[in-house]
Amino acid sequence: MGPSGCGKSTVFKLISGLLEPSSGMINCDFFRESISYVFQDYRLLPWLSVYENVAVGLARSEGCRSDRDGLIKSVLFLVNMSSCSAMYPFQLSGGMQQRVGLARALVSKPELLLMDEPFSAVDGQTRKLLVEEFKQLKSELSMTTLIATHQFQDVLDLADQVVLLSASPATCLKVINVKSYIERSGEKALCDEMWKTLKRHVDSTLKNISS
Repeated sequence: MGPSGCGKSTVFKLISGLLEPSSGMINCDFFRESISYVFQDYRLLPWLSVYENVAVGLARSEGCRSDRDGLIKSVLFLVNMSSCSAMYPFQLSGGMQQRVGLARALVSKPELLLMDEPFSAVDGQTRKLLVEEFKQLKSELSMTTLIATHQFQDVLDLADQVVLLSASPATCLKVINVKSYIERSGEKALCDEMWKTLKRHVDSTLKNISS
């Protein structure tokens, strides 16, 4: 979590290999082939059906056609999109498109799932439904998930641990164990702590810029 423009998406691109670091290095226990990415703006291919868009997630994998077909159908079932496999992106709502993007990321059975503000482009009711569905998926699938967000509610709903980042150039301000903090002090206290930490740094950064 951090202010807009602090580099959350850049960190994800570095981890996934979409960008190479100009200095330093990324230490990761996962092979890049076992990392999947859920973008905030869906990025579905408009000329492909839902089924075909999910199949893109298997582009690098080997295996017989029946195995691939079974995988695609299973993840579409997981995200409640089985009945829409023949539809095209323009026929889908924002929440449905985000489900397809999630299915595309899950079909390769990733060990690490990167989610870049995955619920920011949907309305409040759809977000709540998607969050509940994703929490269920997390309990069924064995994978590490990193979520970039600037929404406190995403932290409360989904996070085991939150890393608070400063404004650009980003540095780590604080790492908080979400569950133990909430058990000790409650959700409101956690939100207050995150807000005070981020606001204090952003305010000082703006003062330095203005001076």
